Amino acid sequence: MAIPAEYKTGRTVKVPYQDKQFLQEYKQACPLCGKAVTAVGLKRNILQVKTFEKDCRIRYVGCEPLWKEIIACPHCYYANHYLKFFGINNFEYKEVSRVLEKEHKPVLEMRLEKRGEYDNLVINYLQAIHINEHVNPGDKALIGGLWRNLYWLSKDTNDDGFALYCARRAVDKLKAAIDEEQICDADGKSTTALSLVNLMLYCKEESEVTKYIDIAVEASDERVKNIALQAKALFERRSEI
Repeated sequence: MAIPAEYKTGRTVKVPYQDKQFLQEYKQACPLCGKAVTAVGLKRNILQVKTFEKDCRIRYVGCEPLWKEIIACPHCYYANHYLKFFGINNFEYKEVSRVLEKEHKPVLEMRLEKRGEYDNLVINYLQAIHINEHVNPGDKALIGGLWRNLYWLSKDTNDDGFALYCARRAVDKLKAAIDEEQICDADGKSTTALSLVNLMLYCKEESEVTKYIDIAVEASDERVKNIALQAKALFERRSEI
């Protein structure tokens, strides 16, 4: 695992406020080393929506879920998406153990003294992406979503170079996830398509934008549908000029 040159470690970033009423702490054995991991998750069923943005990022009252998407073991350094962390099977166990030992630990231990909380978060995301590329490469929606989260985090910290790096990778994965019919839920597909549209525009990759706008327009979620219709009207006006 390599830390992209576009990302500069050692950034001082204020950790967002997390209201304790939305957090839940639980202990479970790490599936790799067997030692206890104290994970802090979100009570997602009671989160309160603050804003729904045009790229489908949802801002919540009192918490920032992007900072709670990854679980990391403090003992063996294993890190993965919270839905994947404890659920690896026997094949994945062997491959994750190999990748962690041979590719992650040298990078992590070399830079350990230089990292703050935000750096740890970014590197844990990079670990999760790298691990899933090895053991779960077909889940392009998951991998693309992780890259999109890193894009959002980079935008939050005004790290435009790394934001573009992440956005380009998110575009590749999310396009494939939609084109290969990996997202079965219709609303999930529409929401992903609208998010993809905004990523493509950010990357100045506009050749297929209208294809994904048309998918987003079919959403039953009025928020997604209205934003997609606005984007469609904008592109239609541009094509008439």
